[in-house]
Amino acid sequence: MKLARYKKAFLVLAIVFAAAVLAEMIISICVTVVEPVIVAVTVLLFCLAQTLYRNAVKAEKENKDLTDSNKR
Repeated sequence: MKLARYKKAFLVLAIVFAAAVLAEMIISICVTVVEPVIVAVTVLLFCLAQTLYRNAVKAEKENKDLTDSNKR
């Protein structure tokens, strides 16, 4: 009688442990896939910001050149 209770408890414990291992595997896969994507998006956003900044500086310089030539 006691042995049956222990078998049931061990079965529940084994199922819980298997679910925990499966969850850990899924989380590990998600981290492995998602982390490089986050890094790539960050790099792309940085490059975009750098390009926009360069274009803004270039446009501002051209605008100053135009206003200087209009004053003459």
